[in-house]
Amino acid sequence: MNIPAKISVINPAKLRDAINLLIDYLYSARAVAGSGIIINKLPGGTIISAKNAVASAGAGVEQVVSTGPFSIVSVGGTVARLVNSDSWNADSQQYDADAGLVYVGDAILRTPAVDLAAGYVWIEVTHNGYQYVATVHQGNDIPAGDANKYIEIIGQVIISDGVIRTQMSRVPSDISVRDRWV
Repeated sequence: MNIPAKISVINPAKLRDAINLLIDYLYSARAVAGSGIIINKLPGGTIISAKNAVASAGAGVEQVVSTGPFSIVSVGGTVARLVNSDSWNADSQQYDADAGLVYVGDAILRTPAVDLAAGYVWIEVTHNGYQYVATVHQGNDIPAGDANKYIEIIGQVIISDGVIRTQMSRVPSDISVRDRWV
């Protein structure tokens, strides 16, 4: 969508349409994190920050410096997983089954840890008429959220020459869906 043209003359009959075009544009505009940039969407606003440079753990392997719910970690070879990195169990040598929690109003949704391929990773929250549902999605095209669907971008998995790199789009934390969408 293109930004609507500037309003030069106020025509009350078209003012509502012009404002709605602007609102539609703002809903469709999406900040996407580049290399070293973290985007954290919070109920009070969006925080855009740069992460510190990370020393490499070896030939092209990036260390995980952020820990917490909804972290993307390498679990060996070219396999990445969406997990709660704070839930590592040293005895069983694995993460808990939940990647994190999604809070929607009074509902608390558990989101399972999943294996990931290359591409963007996002959480999609929908309402099926009876309850809210949070699911993990992955692909190359991130859909736009709307009145029936809330999208929270987690990050991106990049696999190149047999090496996994991850770019987090948000600070790892549980997700709160509030404001207008609920």
